[in-house]
Amino acid sequence: MRVLQVGCALDPRRRGGEELLEAWPTLPAVARAVSRAGAEVVVLQAAHADAVVERDGVTFRFVAEPRIARVPGTRGPAGVLPLRLARAAAVLKPEVIHLGGLAFPLHARALATSGVPVLARDHASAPPARNAAVHRWGHARVAA
Repeated sequence: MRVLQVGCALDPRRRGGEELLEAWPTLPAVARAVSRAGAEVVVLQAAHADAVVERDGVTFRFVAEPRIARVPGTRGPAGVLPLRLARAAAVLKPEVIHLGGLAFPLHARALATSGVPVLARDHASAPPARNAAVHRWGHARVAA
């Protein structure tokens, strides 16, 4: 089975791929566990610069995404648009997509548009009530 693990959070310290894998140990740990269970795993991670890292049988593709000043209707930090991540996901033709976090409704919608089942994993972040409609719309096509 071809599994695509997608991470949308941008590192505020702007670290490169190798350094980020060391700083965020759960990113490679989850991918490695799925790979050891027999799946073919590729990780797409939003980043400040494009890079590819091969580690423990897993390909990590760091994808530079365009940023916007602020997502309309939010008070949070600058947002990341899902343009390049969604294109990269389509090219890889996964059988299932594992999206890390519920805080990225635009990414969830863009990934689910491909018709591939998207499984979103919560990171204990409740969607803000102020833009609940955007979150409902973005996650409407998520499989689980």
